[in-house]
Amino acid sequence: MPCAYLSMETLTLDQQITELLAATPSPVRPALRLVSGRPIVLVANSFAAEDEIDHLLTLAQGDADLLVEGDAVLASLAAAIEEAFGIANLRGATMQFRTGGLPDPASATEGPQLLATATLFLETAPGGALHFPGAPEGPLSVKAVRGRLVLCFNRRLDGTEEPAAEPVGAGVRASLTVRIYNYLNALAG
Repeated sequence: MPCAYLSMETLTLDQQITELLAATPSPVRPALRLVSGRPIVLVANSFAAEDEIDHLLTLAQGDADLLVEGDAVLASLAAAIEEAFGIANLRGATMQFRTGGLPDPASATEGPQLLATATLFLETAPGGALHFPGAPEGPLSVKAVRGRLVLCFNRRLDGTEEPAAEPVGAGVRASLTVRIYNYLNALAG
């Protein structure tokens, strides 16, 4: 952990991310922990409770975009993800429920940029994982475990894009994904 007297400008990008996350712990849900600095991937096991997951599994019978507004569990999870990440989602109206893979690719937009993608695994998928084949230090995989939240940065603080994730093995059986849009300067605090 960096020394308290160092300014953010003297830290590496990975140290800045660690410092920013340490400053905003979640008092209710398990805290995100950094598992990779390139790509930047954070994980929180048991992020969603069993009753929340059971509720989410009843909302959709197949791939669907679910409106956050009007569903207390979706709204609570969306707020908890924002709180854990420490950055507001300026386009948080929907979450993507998927039963066999990753959500549809994000399209380019004007205004807020896609900063991060949070995937909540709703089922354990033996052999299933999010895989980052383009990770500079070698391929990285995060196993699909019920209740596990995986937050992947789509951009670094300097604006460069991170390697994209893809499902592997038996695939992701059921997951809920929210994309976090804000302005790049939100990452720097």
